[in-house]
Amino acid sequence: MRRRSLATILIGIIVAVGFVAYWIRVHTLAAARKDTVDRDFVATIQKTEDPYEFEISIKKTNKHVDKKIGGFAVVADLALRDSKGRVFPAEDDVNLSYAVEIGETFGIIMPPYMDSLTSKVRLIRRDLPLGDYIIQPRIRILEDGKDRLRGTLYCDGGTVAVPAGNSVKVKVQPPWMVKPLEDANDVIDPDFAATIAPTSMPNVFLIEVKRVNKNSDKAINSHHEVFVDFDLVDEKGRLYKGDFQIRTFAKEVSDDFAPNDASPYPTSRKGKVRLITTSLSTGTYTIKPSVRVVEEGKDRVENPRAEAGSVKVPAANSVKVTIP
Repeated sequence: MRRRSLATILIGIIVAVGFVAYWIRVHTLAAARKDTVDRDFVATIQKTEDPYEFEISIKKTNKHVDKKIGGFAVVADLALRDSKGRVFPAEDDVNLSYAVEIGETFGIIMPPYMDSLTSKVRLIRRDLPLGDYIIQPRIRILEDGKDRLRGTLYCDGGTVAVPAGNSVKVKVQPPWMVKPLEDANDVIDPDFAATIAPTSMPNVFLIEVKRVNKNSDKAINSHHEVFVDFDLVDEKGRLYKGDFQIRTFAKEVSDDFAPNDASPYPTSRKGKVRLITTSLSTGTYTIKPSVRVVEEGKDRVENPRAEAGSVKVPAANSVKVTIP
C-alpha cells in the first residue's frame, strides 16, 4: 500500500513538472512571436470639440477579401509620443491603457460582423507629464470570414492589430484648466462615507469606505472593484478632478480594493493608494477621496450609474499634502 502511495506521488510530481515546463515553453514562444498586423484594415483618429476626446474609425480598405470585424469587443486604445520621443505606453508596459470608450459601439458590435466601425474615446491622462503629444489609435480586432487572420497571441483571443492611418496632436494641460467629464445624473449614497489618512510613505494614503448608517440593509458588493481616485484643491482654490469613472490621480499600492469573492458583502473596505504627482506643480494641496462602490442588500440604491451600477460615496474628511 505504501509503495503504491509513493508511486502515485512520484507520478503526480512528474506530471506537475512536465506541465510547468510545457507552460513555460508555450509562453516563451508566444512572447517571441511577432504580433499579427492586418493591413486590410486601417484605424484613423480625428479631433472633436473636447480636447481630450477623439473619434476613432476602423475601416476595411481591401474590398477583395472576405473578412469582417468580428462580433467580439474591439480593443480601442491610444499610443502617444511626447516632444522628447518618449512613447506611452512604454514597451515594458504595453497592457497599460490610455483610453476609455465614450459609449458602447466598440464594446457591443451589433450587427456582429461589420466592414467599419466608428466611436469616440477619451484620453486617460493618468501619469502623462504636461506637454505636447502625437497620438495614434491603437486598435485590435477579432476577425470573421474565410480570409480572416488569427493572431498568434492566443491569450487575447487571437486578435490582430490594425495599423494606424494617421495621427493628431494634443496638449496635456494642467488639470485645473480642463473641465472633467461628469455625469449630471450621478447617484450619491450618504449611507456610506470615505475617509483618508496619511501613512508613513510619502504620497501614500489609507482610504477607508464604510457604511455609516447601521440601520440600512446594504453592503459593498465585493465581486466588483472599489473605484478610488482623488479630488484636489490647490492654494489658489483651483479644483483638480478626474473624469467620471476614470482613475486619474490615484494608483493602488496593493490589491485591497480589487474584487474579493472570499468576502463578497462587507460593510467596509480599506487599502493604500498612491497620489500620482506627474501633472501637479509644486505647492500644497487639499486632497479628499473620490470613491465609488457597487451595493448589495434590500436597501441598496436603485438606478445607480456607471460601470456595474456603482454609486458615489461622499468624502468625510480631507488632508493636506505638499508637493516639493
